[in-house]
Amino acid sequence: MKVLCDANILVRAAMSADGPAMALLGMIKAPPHRLVTSQILLNEARRILRSARLRRCHGLDDTDIDLFLDGVLLHASLVVVPASIPAVVPQDPLDDHVVFAALAGQVDVLCTRDADLRDPGVVAYCGRRGVRVLTDLELLAELRAADKP
Repeated sequence: MKVLCDANILVRAAMSADGPAMALLGMIKAPPHRLVTSQILLNEARRILRSARLRRCHGLDDTDIDLFLDGVLLHASLVVVPASIPAVVPQDPLDDHVVFAALAGQVDVLCTRDADLRDPGVVAYCGRRGVRVLTDLELLAELRAADKP
């Protein structure tokens, strides 16, 4: 399964080494699954993790943040989002790049906790293109169920 994790999933994984987002990331970084990302998503996760508010929560320094994101990139296919993309996420046009990174990477699942990306219209748009939109908890449960004998 090919999966694109939104920046909020990457941030959750970085903040909790034993949380569900990190468990999910560990599963999709290994065959038969494939992690897909974009430089825009990595930069967004880096910006969020370096914010003063989150630094007080996670305690990571710049080197730790860079090492985490370099590890994500090491195990991921990097896609390029076209410069000109149509508007798909009416509530937050800055999220359009997430949808088009998923489409460019031909992923099976766009994993996000972003309510704007989970909007029924966006979910339907992605679904018509073969991309399911799931949270980290939903996808983790699905993968764990598939691994059971």
